[in-house]
Amino acid sequence: QESKLADGCYHVFLDVGSNIGMHVRFLFQPTLYPDAKVARHFFRTHIGPEESRINSDICVFSFEPNPSHLERHEEMRRAYDSMGWRYHPIHGGVSDKDG
Repeated sequence: QESKLADGCYHVFLDVGSNIGMHVRFLFQPTLYPDAKVARHFFRTHIGPEESRINSDICVFSFEPNPSHLERHEEMRRAYDSMGWRYHPIHGGVSDKDG
């Protein structure tokens, strides 16, 4: 059977309208962003405490259609991949309409 991108993920975070990917960084690297109190609280509540979080158990899918952010997301993907963290940037938008 063909594997899927989210196979084996204990948590899945969809970052819809990711812009430059800051919420992904707040999730994977919270100690670098002590002032991101709302995001850190959200992730603690829904994914678990930062000190016991296992980033390799989390899959992040970010959706961002702005082509000027493409290279940044690809750099993040390569960096996180090298750490065994599953970050999948999708260079497109999300809508409830076709087109």
